[in-house]
Amino acid sequence: MNNIENSFLISSEVHFDISVYNIHCVMNRTQIEKTSEKVENNADDGVDSEIESYMDQMITKIMTARFTKPWLSKQLHRFYAMQIIVELFFSLSHNAPEVDARLTIEEIHDVTRVAAESFLRQKSLIRLSSDCLPVTVVGDLHGQLTDLRKIIDRCGDPSRNTYIFLGDYVDRGTQGLELAILLFAYQIRYPNRVFLLRGNHEDVNTTSTYGFYDECMMKYGRRGEWVYLMLVNAFNHLPLAAVIGGRVLCMHGGLSPHIQTLTDIERIQRPSIIPPYGILCDIVWSDPDTHQPGWSLSCRGISFSFDESVVEQFCQKHGIDLIVRAHQITAEMIRGGHRMFAGGRLVTIFSAPNYQNMMNDGCVLRVKKNVGLQMKSCLGNISLMKCLTERKLSVRGEFPDFSTYSSTAATNATKTSADAKLSCKMSKLNKV
Repeated sequence: MNNIENSFLISSEVHFDISVYNIHCVMNRTQIEKTSEKVENNADDGVDSEIESYMDQMITKIMTARFTKPWLSKQLHRFYAMQIIVELFFSLSHNAPEVDARLTIEEIHDVTRVAAESFLRQKSLIRLSSDCLPVTVVGDLHGQLTDLRKIIDRCGDPSRNTYIFLGDYVDRGTQGLELAILLFAYQIRYPNRVFLLRGNHEDVNTTSTYGFYDECMMKYGRRGEWVYLMLVNAFNHLPLAAVIGGRVLCMHGGLSPHIQTLTDIERIQRPSIIPPYGILCDIVWSDPDTHQPGWSLSCRGISFSFDESVVEQFCQKHGIDLIVRAHQITAEMIRGGHRMFAGGRLVTIFSAPNYQNMMNDGCVLRVKKNVGLQMKSCLGNISLMKCLTERKLSVRGEFPDFSTYSSTAATNATKTSADAKLSCKMSKLNKV
C-alpha cells in the first residue's frame, strides 16, 4: 500500500482446499507426525515443566485422535449403509465426523482443575498489547471438534500463534467435552497465546438443557454427572472479555447499559454462575438489533438488544475501533459466516460450519499489524469453493485503524429462498 489514508482496499482470492476441508478421512501418518512435531517444538511460556509435559500429551491425544464415523470402519452394516444413502441423496447431513479421543475421568479432572486455576490468574477483562498481533479470533464452536482442528491447522498452531476464543464451546454438538478439554489444555500450555472467554453456554443453566449434560452422561454413565460438574466449575472461572491494543474489544454476546468504564468488566468477581441481570449477563447474552431504538429488552427473554447508535456512542466514549462478538447466526451469515453492524464498528462471527445442518460457512477473524482485518470463511463442509477476503485499512502507528471501516465491505450476497426458509429455524436457535 502506498500511503493510503482514510480508506481501505478489498482484495479477494478463491481457495480450492478440498483435501483438508471437504474430504472426511482418517488422519494419515504425515498429519500425525506434523502435529506431534508442532507440540514437541513449542515455545516456552513459563509453565511448570511437569504440567507442560502433561498438557502436551493431552493436546497430542485429542489433535491426533482418529475419526469414528461408522462408514469409516472396516465393516459397513446395512443400517449405516442405508443412513449414508439417505443423507447423500437428500443432502440432509454434512456434519464432520467425530474423533475418538477416549479421555479418562482422571485426565478430565486434572485438566479442569488446573484450567480453573489458570483462568483465575487472568483478569475478567484481558488486555493484550499490539505486540501480540496477529490475533485470530474464533466464534461459536458448539462441540464441533473436527472443525476446531481444521481451524488450528489452517490458522497456525497455538504454540506460535495468538488465539482468542469467544465462548460457546459446548451444547448442540456431539463433542463439546473433548473440544473444551483441548482448549483448556492449550490455554494451560500457552497462557500468553491462548485466551478463552465465556459464552452463554458455559453455564449450568444452559448446559443442563441444551445437550452438554446429556453428552457427559452418555459418555461416562453414572460418573457422567461428576464429569459434567468438573467442566461447569471450570466454566465458572472463565474470563469475560478481551481488548487488543486498547482498540479491539472482544466478547461473546455484546454491550451492557451498566458499563460505565471498561474497568467495570475487570471488577466482576469469579468464579460465578451467570446471573439473570447485570454486566456479566449482558456480556454473554446481549445482541445488536436494527429494529429497536437504543436499548430494548431482548427477544431471547434475557438481557438487552442495542442499536447502531449505542455501538457508536460506546466506541467513541471508550476509544474502541471495533467490537468483535459471536453468539448469533443469521440468514445473511450463511455465506461468509460473519455480519457487519454499525458502519463496521461491530462484527459478528460464527465459526461452526454446517451448524445444526444449516449449510452455513464458518468464519474466523484475524487482526493483523499494519494490515487490518482479515476474514477467513473457508471452514464450511458444504461448498468446494470458498472466498478469502482481506480488508486493508489505514493505520495509526503500528495498530490498524478501524475507524474508516465501512459496512459496505461486508459480504453482500443475495438471499436465496433456502436462506429464507432457514431464517425461522435460526431465530429459534438464536434464543439460546
